[in-house]
Amino acid sequence: MQQTILNILNKIKGNKEKILVVGLGITGIESALTLKRNGINVIICERSEREQYLQKSKFADRLPEIENNKIEVAFGIDGAAVSSIAKDVSLAVISPGVPFDSPLANTLRQSNIKIMSEFELGIELLKAPTICITGSNGKGTTTTLIGEILKADNQKVKIAGNIGTPVISEVGSFWESHPYNGWLVAEASSYQLEACSILKPQIALLLNISENHLERHKTIERYLDCKLNIFRQQTENDLAILSYDDKMVFAHAKNLKSKVALFGSQIDAPHQDRAEICYHPEKNQDWIDLTFGGRAERFDFTSQGNIGKIHLFGYHNRLNIAAAILAARAAGASTAAIVAACRSFTGLPHRQQLVGEKNGVRFINDSKSTSIAASEAAIKTTIGRFGKDAKIILMLGGISKGGSSWQPLINLIESEKDSFKTICCFGKDGEVILDNLKSLPTKKCLAKNLEEALIAANSSASTGDIVLFSPACASFDEFKDFEHRGERFRQLVEKL
Repeated sequence: MQQTILNILNKIKGNKEKILVVGLGITGIESALTLKRNGINVIICERSEREQYLQKSKFADRLPEIENNKIEVAFGIDGAAVSSIAKDVSLAVISPGVPFDSPLANTLRQSNIKIMSEFELGIELLKAPTICITGSNGKGTTTTLIGEILKADNQKVKIAGNIGTPVISEVGSFWESHPYNGWLVAEASSYQLEACSILKPQIALLLNISENHLERHKTIERYLDCKLNIFRQQTENDLAILSYDDKMVFAHAKNLKSKVALFGSQIDAPHQDRAEICYHPEKNQDWIDLTFGGRAERFDFTSQGNIGKIHLFGYHNRLNIAAAILAARAAGASTAAIVAACRSFTGLPHRQQLVGEKNGVRFINDSKSTSIAASEAAIKTTIGRFGKDAKIILMLGGISKGGSSWQPLINLIESEKDSFKTICCFGKDGEVILDNLKSLPTKKCLAKNLEEALIAANSSASTGDIVLFSPACASFDEFKDFEHRGERFRQLVEKL
């Protein structure tokens, strides 16, 4: 299949045709530059008008780089209008932000223009053995930990994808016969996987599924179907790693052509490779039993264990670690490398990050929780980490994700009501969130924006309390992304 892609690109180059790159975000920019460096003519279309793009895009400062490389950019192009610039175009590289069933994508298909995801195009061109990770939550942590284990094992590794660096930006010359001599560890979102049809990772992980991005995918079944593209081209020589605890995920284990390994607790699947979790910190039980390739061993996170106490808290992080250990072992990592990486890994910013303490009140930045399920995990982890006596002031807000039910979060807060003091709702959908939570007896407040919400949360807190900033919403009403939002939260905490 790699040769097929090269044949397509060779034909485009030889015929002096163009490749259309859809979207002038980071993936579009890197795709266009990489294609241009390899001697292929490129045209980019962007739905925003030029002035709007320059004012609002966080990548606007890279437009001169595009133009200096003599790459044509067509602004204000969407839907059927794309046909006006598609002359001499036989391949379109679509950015994750463009739905595969959008009017623009439909117009391209009607014009017999092949559509590829930047994600799978980059993987095909890099020609590296690939570990691909997807799921609703925990992707970034799992992806990074796999990379750290492989580095500790002195293996070459590139980490890319949804985690920040587009895969295609790691590609050098298309025409070199020698592939990259190392592992690619790639995080994949449903947006990236939606348009994938030839993706074939050697190791593929599906961590979990919860209601997310339903404003785009409409149903959780369709959302899951996009995620399952990670497995569809695998064969019996490849490995699929799935959650045993998540029944929507586990239900698909029997349908896969690849070998299957499972992670979770109390796994009832005889003779299956697995990473089985025992997590009862109140009983000093915290370990993962790995069985892989006929070899069994324990990774013990208790103070007396072979790894010892680590920086990641909560059962959801034990799931992430178990999945990472399975993938790393499948990639040949040693026990010593797994132990060393788990000991040293401090987690990623904006995930359960303690960013300050004032007058005995601790402030937790969990801006990465952009879904209700992620905030549920954050609440459970906070209660487990600080104990039931610590009262939580919960900050929720931003742009709520259409189609997702607040009921699971309501049920959790109700069951742990003694652990909550106040819920501060804020942002564009603050009133919507407040209305959804009206049945809860917990005290609530409404703030216009993040800064006002933090002031309200701080005024409600007293010594020993936890201000948990876990928004359960997207950030785009006030911020460029969850990282921008988390950094602003940290700055505001410092101002206190």
